[in-house]
Amino acid sequence: MVKSACRSVAVHALLQAKRGTMRNRSTDLIEWNGALSDGMGVSGSHYTLTYDRSDEDSSLVRCAEGRWLIAVDGSIVCAATSIQDALARSEGLEALRCILRDRGDRISDEHCRVAELTASEMLEAATQALTHSPPGDRGSLTRNLEALQSLSSAIRSETLKRQRESMLDTSPPLH
Repeated sequence: MVKSACRSVAVHALLQAKRGTMRNRSTDLIEWNGALSDGMGVSGSHYTLTYDRSDEDSSLVRCAEGRWLIAVDGSIVCAATSIQDALARSEGLEALRCILRDRGDRISDEHCRVAELTASEMLEAATQALTHSPPGDRGSLTRNLEALQSLSSAIRSETLKRQRESMLDTSPPLH
């Protein structure tokens, strides 16, 4: 019964957040279901938001009050302390996926900036993990760091492409 009540509160909070902050945006990258717990991104990725009220220690987020777990294509990739943050992080992750899958034309300039911030946050966390890891564990962390650096480079390329296109659109015609 407690779990059901927590789920009910969580769904209500999710609905309020979606109506208040995300529903009115024309640039949503994820189409959420009626309960706003499952969504499909424009990249084809499947997103799931789950409210976890456990007091267990997690490497993703340590929060006794509960947390929102964000799963992409069945794998939990991050957690957030509020539903608003969970929705924003989901949008950021979807923007990254769009850039990686060469669908940058499907995202707005705002989403491109969010993708850049998300990648920067991931790169910082990976750098810290590498710095604090034992030498034997550094191989996969180094590969992850290199992949994130490549992702950051792809985002910069997308940003530069948009800037060039914007300059062409605003240039006066040559006579």
